[in-house]
Amino acid sequence: MLQNLMNMLQVLLVSVGVKLWMYGFNRDLGQRIGSTALLATAADSRNDCIATGAVLAAALLERQIQPILL
Repeated sequence: MLQNLMNMLQVLLVSVGVKLWMYGFNRDLGQRIGSTALLATAADSRNDCIATGAVLAAALLERQIQPILL
């Protein structure tokens, strides 16, 4: 069970890292060429980071609260 949680956390952390890179890349390129589509894509990547961070926090919180509830 703990190994599954660790694997899930690793995947979520990698996902956040990739999305942060995508955010920076799309934002910089969008500003450089004046593309609102790329700026919107950057904002979407940023929002994905926020959502994935919330899932990550919930998974960690669930791990702490579960023993209390059982």
